[in-house]
Amino acid sequence: MKSIISVACVFLFSISQADKIDTQMGFPGWEVSTSENLWVGSRHTSYPLWNLFDNDPKTTWVYSGLDYPKATTVQGMEFPGEYWIHLSSDKPVLIDELRLWNGYQKSDKHFFKNSRISEVQIFSDPQALWQSNSGKTIKPVRTLQLKDSPGAKSIILPSRKYKDIILKITKIQRGAIDDLCLSEIGLRFKGKNVLPVPKVFSYTAGDECGCGDTGVLRSMKGKVFGTFSGESRNHEPFSPSGKFFANLNETSIWIVDLRTLKVVYTRPIPKNNYGNIAWIAPNRVKYSLGTSNTSRSWKLTLKD
Repeated sequence: MKSIISVACVFLFSISQADKIDTQMGFPGWEVSTSENLWVGSRHTSYPLWNLFDNDPKTTWVYSGLDYPKATTVQGMEFPGEYWIHLSSDKPVLIDELRLWNGYQKSDKHFFKNSRISEVQIFSDPQALWQSNSGKTIKPVRTLQLKDSPGAKSIILPSRKYKDIILKITKIQRGAIDDLCLSEIGLRFKGKNVLPVPKVFSYTAGDECGCGDTGVLRSMKGKVFGTFSGESRNHEPFSPSGKFFANLNETSIWIVDLRTLKVVYTRPIPKNNYGNIAWIAPNRVKYSLGTSNTSRSWKLTLKD
């Protein structure tokens, strides 16, 4: 509570809207989503999406959506895929290299025992995710056959600013265990990493309508700071400065200082209320509650 300097109160109209949510994680400046629909069920729970960004190739992400097919090929055979990972930046970022740690990099044995990517296409246009439905043809920035060996694979990209990087997995090399694995993703410019390793991130397994999912803010070490619902996902929870995270669930509004990893503000809210949060300055947030007709709004200024 000590981080709150001023509180103002006004009345306004607010309606929450929701849409389909993919499996997602977010951290300051970035959002990551995948084609795996975990909201209908999961093949695995021990190899989550955030393993791709923990700076540890010995941990891995396994594609765990139920849309991943049952094995129809034998070990060593290649088969086609249509899976994707979408990295989106708040602002365009200079990038000239994408690095992939393909397969399960815990050991050579783990690498060859599990399935891994054999061909990947890289896109910079988000329309590539639904071009089959729109009738448009989006050309990839790069199409690459990955050498079937452990270690980092470097994919050189045209040197420019990117807001979106889409990895489309188009061919898979089958292992004895048919779990499609990818251990780490990195983005670089002139040899320096531009994709940060998040200490804290938001995560949701998604939802068909975007209104019933439950997300969490958690650390890489597994500490959970709070939960949020799909009804609160029509706003950007991370502050423009990347120093705060603000969200709400069915019982309360809460704000975390990402520098100290402490909850610095909570406020109980009535049941059956619509909610919305908006950052109106790097350290100033406005949240609204109410019915579908009128709502009450507060503005909070946090210690920057």
